[in-house]
Amino acid sequence: MFHEVISILLGLLSGLYGSFIGTSGGAALMIYLLMVLKIVSDEATLIGTLLLISSVPLGLFGLYEYNKQGKVDYYIGAFLILGISAGAFFGAKYAFLLDKTMGVEFSTKFKAILTGIVYSILSITYFYKGLHK
Repeated sequence: MFHEVISILLGLLSGLYGSFIGTSGGAALMIYLLMVLKIVSDEATLIGTLLLISSVPLGLFGLYEYNKQGKVDYYIGAFLILGISAGAFFGAKYAFLLDKTMGVEFSTKFKAILTGIVYSILSITYFYKGLHK
């Protein structure tokens, strides 16, 4: 029951954060916490679970509220969906390929470093833009 309660609380925090800033950055929080608390069995299951939870609740419920406010660009969104669909398909394929060819330990470290670099760049960009408004 502990994991279920923690999962609900993490989901609540992630949903608030993700819908508030418009990114699945809450998933990064959940990745860290789920790995630390060992709520899921392995990294691949963690990623699969995060893909499930980010596609339905953030997509539908966050979209609903932003759409009510007239703040959704469906035209650009359609093109982004095409790109993200291909990216997600090939990204998942290459993630498992990397696990098989280089080993899960290397793959996990590589993904952690890549995520750190991406989030660092995004953080610096947001910080810089916030200072220069």
